[in-house]
Amino acid sequence: MYKVILHKNAAKYYRNADEKLRGRITTAIDTILEDPYYHVHIKKLEGELKDLYRYRLGNLKDSL
Repeated sequence: MYKVILHKNAAKYYRNADEKLRGRITTAIDTILEDPYYHVHIKKLEGELKDLYRYRLGNLKDSL
């Protein structure tokens, strides 16, 4: 089983998001929990962060 931990800034962003965006984020977290290493939106990072992955949710600038 995997665990997702949000940075305090990400948690604040989630709390302040509207219902539609919170749903998108929740869906992304559920996807990560199923398999955090493979999905079309998951990419392994490089360089100093080579042991980490990122999940691209899309453009969030206009969401809040």
